[in-house]
Amino acid sequence: PELVLLDDMMPEMTGMQIVETLRKDGDITETSIVILTASSHGENVMRAIAAGAVDYITKPFDPQAMAAKVRALLKRMGHTVLIADDDASIRDLLAARFRSAGLRTLEAK
Repeated sequence: PELVLLDDMMPEMTGMQIVETLRKDGDITETSIVILTASSHGENVMRAIAAGAVDYITKPFDPQAMAAKVRALLKRMGHTVLIADDDASIRDLLAARFRSAGLRTLEAK
């Protein structure tokens, strides 16, 4: 996908670990990664950015502002957004917003 949205606080692997793992894979170095989480600790933000995330968004968030950020990242419609979050309601909310904006979504829990 062109964009990966993921929560940092997931049960088996943290978002930070996912970012670090994805960045080691040379095939997806151009993928934009955004961390969406409840944690606003400065050290977590810095670690995410250092690991290669392009943005770090804390919950609660404004869905319209989130969609605008994603559109700005993708710069054109028709792309695929991977939404990774352990909360089904967050995945559903984001997926609905992105689909209404013309984006294809994939979801992972």
